Amino acid sequence: MIRYEVIYKNLLRDLRKFYTQSFHESVIWPKSKDPLIYEKVFASYIVELFGKARLARLGVSESEMVFCLGALIKPKHMLQNPSQNNNGCSVAEIYFFLYKFSLQRL
Repeated sequence: MIRYEVIYKNLLRDLRKFYTQSFHESVIWPKSKDPLIYEKVFASYIVELFGKARLARLGVSESEMVFCLGALIKPKHMLQNPSQNNNGCSVAEIYFFLYKFSLQRL
């Protein structure tokens, strides 16, 4: 019997590992404790990685990608951000799905 949730969980963790490594290779993390600086760092990384034209073609806004990749790569830093909610979803929920993953929660 194939357990699909294990496959999905491994795929999500592989994505997280890939983007975390890519992020750390291309961005120097600021020493500032200002939560708003995190958004700017993620925004510059996303523009460098995807480009504004590709984001527009995909129909994804820069702020949505900042939220999603920020929650995936640096959830603790994104929790400090005052604008941590995006369309009813919070960073804590995404973090919870990654570490207590099941098909029912997905």
